[in-house]
Amino acid sequence: MIKKSTSIILIHFLIGAHLMQAQQETAPNTQKSGTFPVMKSELPLAKTRYVDPKGFFSIIPPALWQVKEYPDDPRGKAAFLGPEANIDLRILINAVPFSTIEELLVFCHDIEKRMGIEMNISTGTINEGPAVQRSFSFKGLKFLYIDFLVGQVDHNLAYGAPLDKYDRYFPVVLRSIETYEPLFKEITDDQIRQHALAKKNSFGKTHDSNGKS
Repeated sequence: MIKKSTSIILIHFLIGAHLMQAQQETAPNTQKSGTFPVMKSELPLAKTRYVDPKGFFSIIPPALWQVKEYPDDPRGKAAFLGPEANIDLRILINAVPFSTIEELLVFCHDIEKRMGIEMNISTGTINEGPAVQRSFSFKGLKFLYIDFLVGQVDHNLAYGAPLDKYDRYFPVVLRSIETYEPLFKEITDDQIRQHALAKKNSFGKTHDSNGKS
């Protein structure tokens, strides 16, 4: 089972994705520490931890980002909306009928195929547990998705921003994701069906159509 504390390996996992397109460069907002760059962020995190009212996760979001909840959706689902348009950190928790990284990879590749978008799917580890990463651009926006399983529950963390704003907010989003804690919750067959129906109903909506449904 994936442990609650995901920060150390998750930092390396996300920084690796962020630097994929500039592997030989050190950006102005980074400094080197050993072999891994340390992302500097001048933007603060909120002072209080957000706890999912459905009991799937908790996280400390960036300060002053607006929280949007989805009380009518049976899944764990929240959006933290940034200070500029189309900048957000979204969390989506799906009950799924599988529990292995191989099946999660198939799941992510199926989304990629349905959307017809190259998502640069790769695998990594989060505190000794496997995870799947997707990084892609779509309609002028850049996205980074991280998926991992806790039992038969898929935890999806997604950061999206306009191409020219992505780097500005990436450090504070990274710090926020470091605080993420999945909360273990037993899932029933009925909940799996409810989550699957919610996913089907949301597919095709503006943000979910990017592979987040």
